[in-house]
Amino acid sequence: MNSASEDFDVVILGGEPVGSAAAIELARRGLGVALLGRSQYDEHRIGETLPPESRRLLQAIGVWEAFVRDGHTPSPEIVSAWATAQPFANDFIFSPYGNGWHLDRVRF
Repeated sequence: MNSASEDFDVVILGGEPVGSAAAIELARRGLGVALLGRSQYDEHRIGETLPPESRRLLQAIGVWEAFVRDGHTPSPEIVSAWATAQPFANDFIFSPYGNGWHLDRVRF
């Protein structure tokens, strides 16, 4: 771990998937990157999922095979309720990228 007094080229706030992907890509380009997140991800979070389209990003940054090996649970659909009590199901059966994924954030 780098000390707090070390200089970084980029500081990314948030260890979510997009922040993590940006950190990986910037580090591969030779930049010093600090990725700061609030959570240790040591507790299970309900609803931590990635849609099927995330596969393209994970492949583009070269971590798709490692992601699959980590054993995240496939998700054939995501059901959510936003702004109404009526749930909405987003079915991935016709997605060219396959399933979505329930994330194990510690492994991710």
